Amino acid sequence: MLYQIEEQIRRQAKTPHELFMLNLAVFHLLLAPAAIVLKIGILGFFVPLSASLGLIGFTYWRSRETRPDRPWFVKVHWKLASRRSRILLIAYVLSGSLLGLGLLVAAGADKHTTQDIITTVFARIAVFPV
Repeated sequence: MLYQIEEQIRRQAKTPHELFMLNLAVFHLLLAPAAIVLKIGILGFFVPLSASLGLIGFTYWRSRETRPDRPWFVKVHWKLASRRSRILLIAYVLSGSLLGLGLLVAAGADKHTTQDIITTVFARIAVFPV
């Protein structure tokens, strides 16, 4: 089944996917590794995370928006982008769980240097799902 979609509507439908890819490219491929390389620490993970969550929230809000003047084709693409963002949210929960586990294990260590090593190891493992 093929539909004739105007070029302007096609461009509007590309926007949610481009935002999602921008989210992945900038906040995950650039900022998160930069936080590791610059040795900012755990706080360095919250900047990309909060910016990414802001974009995901915006995508979710736009997917739930029910304006009657918006074409169905555009609405469907916002919903698709919202579903893809859910996968990213699951990865965030998994990473947060691993990071929390690392902090709990590090809290049980006797020496401060051992705590730092354990926290660093778990932080780098926790980045992997995202």
